[in-house]
Amino acid sequence: MKKIFLGMLLFFCSCVCFAAKKSSPIAKVSTINFYGVDYTKCRAAGLEGTPEQISKALTNINDLFVTEAKKYDVAKMTKKKVGVVDTKVAAAMCENMNADSLLIQSTGNKLSNEVVESTIKNLNLKETKGTGLLLIGEYLNKSKSEGSYRVVFFDIESRNIIAQWEATGKAGGFGLRNFWAKSVYLVMDAIKSYKE
Repeated sequence: MKKIFLGMLLFFCSCVCFAAKKSSPIAKVSTINFYGVDYTKCRAAGLEGTPEQISKALTNINDLFVTEAKKYDVAKMTKKKVGVVDTKVAAAMCENMNADSLLIQSTGNKLSNEVVESTIKNLNLKETKGTGLLLIGEYLNKSKSEGSYRVVFFDIESRNIIAQWEATGKAGGFGLRNFWAKSVYLVMDAIKSYKE
């Protein structure tokens, strides 16, 4: 009986030690640079407005991290020290997006790893070292009031992806920008509790 008990105890301890060693790759990241929300590859269902209105509203979501920095506090949302918040990077990309594609009814959109990797490699950044964070819009569903995003942590120097995952946030609020901004806020706010 003692042998069985000791065997089970050793097995349990080894499982606990193994589980403790396995942690999320972003747990090791202490400082991040945040580059905003890119909607250039996003698709949608049920969006209303002209392509110009939609493009402007989604582009302007990036401004909230500066103009409403107390609410859209990247450090608080991610529980990471923040070096740079430069949402002009994503905003510049959004200004050149084809907003007509957001008016084409879509039943979903899942970005391939190749598209995500290409997006990260082509970012125009001032920083040459450190860890970057970018949200990439995947799918906006008006009838479900949901926005789906790809959360991407990456090494700035090599542009290798450290971690990425899909996340969905409930949308809501008055006006086109604020409606979708809520989904961004909820996705960002959930980063601190992300577990692989």
